[in-house]
Amino acid sequence: MLHSQSEGILTCSFSPVFKSPSYEGTKSVMAVWIQDDQGNFIKTKMRYVGPNTSDHLPNWAVNSGGPASNALSSLCNKTDATTGATLPGFTAKTFTWDGHGVSGTSNGTVVPDGIYHVTIQETWNHGSAGTTMQTYTFTKGPCEDVETPPGDSYFTGMSMVWEPTIVDTCLISLTCPTIASVTYTCSLDPTGIEKLTYLNPKFNIAPNPGTSEMNIQYNKATGIELMNTMGQIVYSEKLTSLSSGTRTLNVAQYPRGVYIVRVSNGFGTTGRKIVLTD
Repeated sequence: MLHSQSEGILTCSFSPVFKSPSYEGTKSVMAVWIQDDQGNFIKTKMRYVGPNTSDHLPNWAVNSGGPASNALSSLCNKTDATTGATLPGFTAKTFTWDGHGVSGTSNGTVVPDGIYHVTIQETWNHGSAGTTMQTYTFTKGPCEDVETPPGDSYFTGMSMVWEPTIVDTCLISLTCPTIASVTYTCSLDPTGIEKLTYLNPKFNIAPNPGTSEMNIQYNKATGIELMNTMGQIVYSEKLTSLSSGTRTLNVAQYPRGVYIVRVSNGFGTTGRKIVLTD
């Protein structure tokens, strides 16, 4: 039996590509929000706009409940969002989403599992051609989902990692077995069948960002992988069954940019974003 409303965290990072001509040479406005697979509004995560450009995020404004002509309207739902004035430059952005919707001005409950979208609207000049809206798809559910869609002329380095609190669930009868010290919880459901829920592996990375070496401290893991933004596995290592320890990963030979470190334990996988710098 799978969880229909899995708890977890989505971590999303991306870099806007410099646009020209833009407001005052280097400025833009932007909204980032979560939608379901039917395009319904779930939650705003970022909204940067000023009084002179408030009519330049019309899609977000309408989707969030406000008028197309005014992204500063109080009718636009920006609960749980990072907000600010017109952006001074095209710098990298990162946000997290807790899997919840909104209830007016309060954080809502966990939304059902399924396909969701990170939608970005950006406008950089007053002309009708100086705007874009891009949508990126991921799956919210009991399994980890790592998405690294290719860059384009608007956004690069896009990374979406949905990391559920619980990554695998199975049903067993009568009693919960001990499985090699893997962390689990057991509960008796109304049918009299006990439910065994494995938790995803835990690990830490330091330093991050890094230049030449990164230390991965892991607990009860069976494998480590390094994946680039094209979805290619550039490093893979199998570990002694459910071992714990620290691995020093030499990253000096890889091109600079964003990567995903994935640690597995045989039941699930946890992903973390890392950044390689000069």
